Amino acid sequence: MDTKKLFAELEQNFGLRKNHILILEALTKDDYTADRLVTDTKIPLGRIYEYLNDLLEMKLIEKKPGYPSSYAVEKLEDRILDFIKYQSISSLTKEKRLLNLLETEEESEILLITARDQLAFETMKLVQESNETKSLGMPETLPTIIYPLDEEKFVQYREFFGKKRKKPLFGTKVDRTRILMFRNTKEAYQKGKKFVYITDKKTLDSHLDFLKEKDKKFFREFVSIMEDQFNKYQNIKAYVSDETLPMSIGIYDKTKVLIRMRHFDIPVGVLIKSKKTAEFYDDFFEELISKAEPIKKYLKKYIDAKNS
Repeated sequence: MDTKKLFAELEQNFGLRKNHILILEALTKDDYTADRLVTDTKIPLGRIYEYLNDLLEMKLIEKKPGYPSSYAVEKLEDRILDFIKYQSISSLTKEKRLLNLLETEEESEILLITARDQLAFETMKLVQESNETKSLGMPETLPTIIYPLDEEKFVQYREFFGKKRKKPLFGTKVDRTRILMFRNTKEAYQKGKKFVYITDKKTLDSHLDFLKEKDKKFFREFVSIMEDQFNKYQNIKAYVSDETLPMSIGIYDKTKVLIRMRHFDIPVGVLIKSKKTAEFYDDFFEELISKAEPIKKYLKKYIDAKNS
């Protein structure tokens, strides 16, 4: 069994964080007390039990009796099977909650979107109609506010990143549709509409790394513009999360939800107009923010780390 690939899969596609993986790596070698894990993994004592409790709930580790308590992974294969069973039950529970929400007396509307331009149109329409947009981006996708809001520079940076990405949602070239989406979002910013974004750490790091590898001046310009825009538009907040999802989720005025994803490399979506469903996703969004870091703070850490 290739444990390195296994742990990478758990981190990238099953929501585990770096500290979960550090603990798992230690426990596959030996039993550990919490104190010993703190010493070996460098995870603070005040946080170690949060990660241990997560792993216990996921059935990936065991807690042995005795004092002090010790933690173990007796048979990794069995633990992974238990984890898959846990994931299945957890998923079914969430699906049941969603179905219950959809089966209430509240009048709801569900629209399946299977064309790229239709998806772009519905996204723009939602931004225009809403006073508040909460957006969780999918991997390799950055919020518009991170790009320069000067259209010429936006095209320059967007096409640069498009060539670097594996599977950009709206292609590598900045075509008419993407320009219209950019203008639509910029107009909403200027009107003072509220936006809250979450982007995943891996995506942000990779894009910043692309810039640094190309040209330090290019990188400094991008960072400077980004910082200026966040200072100018106080109606826009952005956070960086360790967690990634294979889809994007937009919540509009807590009444509508747009889920965007790729299907055979084609962007598709599901638009749900339902307050109860939007509440469900809004709770999920706020939970992610509670574990995330403001982008300004994260950006400073990134720059300090690269300069050290």
